[in-house]
This record gives sequence, C-alpha cells and structure tokens, in this order.
Amino acid sequence: MIETTLKLIEEKLNEFYAFIDDVEPNMAVLSSIVGHDGAPLSESKDKVVISVVNIKNENAISTYQRSSNPRRDDVASIVSPPLYIDLYLLITANFEGNRVKYLEALKFISYTIRFFQQHRYFNKENLPGLNTALSQLTFTMENLDYQLLSHLFGMIGAKYLPSVHYKVRMFPYQESPVKYKTPVMKGGRNMAHMPVLTGAANGV
Repeated sequence: MIETTLKLIEEKLNEFYAFIDDVEPNMAVLSSIVGHDGAPLSESKDKVVISVVNIKNENAISTYQRSSNPRRDDVASIVSPPLYIDLYLLITANFEGNRVKYLEALKFISYTIRFFQQHRYFNKENLPGLNTALSQLTFTMENLDYQLLSHLFGMIGAKYLPSVHYKVRMFPYQESPVKYKTPVMKGGRNMAHMPVLTGAANGV
C-alpha cells in the first residue's frame, strides 16, 4: 500500500510541475539519492527525489481493544485492531554541478512547497486510485534543526541538498477480518487457552 500510494503522489507532483512550468516529464521520482553501495543513482540525477526516511506508529490513536464477531457454532471470532503508521518523507532537489543547477534545485523545491501548500490532504476525490483502506492522507511540513538534518543526510550517504521534510498521516494496517477463532464452551468459557490460527495476515 505504501508504494502504490506514494506513486500516486509522484504522479500528482509531476502533473503540477508540468502545469506551472515547461519542464521535462517525470521530474519527480520515488527513489533514493544513492544506492546501498554509496554510489549516486543515475535515475535520481537532476530529479526531485521522494524518499521514505522513517516509519512510525501513530500513538495518538488507541488501538489496544480487540473486537469479537458474533459467535457461530460455538466459535468466537477475534479481530485484531488496525495499526496506524505515519510516514516521514524527504523530498530532495537532486541537482548538482554549477550555479545553474543550484538555481534549478531551488526552483523545484519552491514548486514542491507550493504543491503541498495547495494540497495538504488527499482523499479518494482528489487522488483517484487511492487505496480503499485510506480515508485521508495529511501532509505536514516538519522542521529539522541543523543537527538532525546533518544526521539525516549522513544516514542516506549524501551531502546536503535543497530539500523539505514531510510527515504523512495515517496509513492503517489491518489483519484479515478473522485472524483467530477461539473455541468456546456453552456459557462463554474458553475450551482452549490458545487461539486457533485460521487466517493469514492481510496487509492492506
């Protein structure tokens, strides 16, 4: 779900670039700046690179309760609560070489900020193709101090480039509708202490 959703954002961003400026297609790419070997990725050169730099559990929403479906044939169905996660995106203008490239980087970062200022949230109406499990995605620009910024670029193996950092809320992850079935005795007492696994995890 993460990759398909961010691909939709990539497409929308490219549409915005093309609308406000005469630029090459696919200037925004969902990728990394460098590979695992530390070498720059050619497909990310002279592009606006969208990278996932962190994934966190959303603690503001309580999901500790477990719901039980009505019993059928003396079997209680237990459904695990959804897990909500937030994504942290680093959007980098990866233009290097000379003053002209640097100005180009600043221009595209400006375009990117304008885009997310105008599109602070996405739903099925303004982002066709959005996964049915997602009701709304909210983009919030996050401030990073110099130390965190230095650490972040050091972590991804690149030197500082003009960039913006966004928090994306929220991605729900839900197991299959019935993950476990716990046999019960008449009167509601459990026949077994351990639930019987009946379905595989179904990441939405």
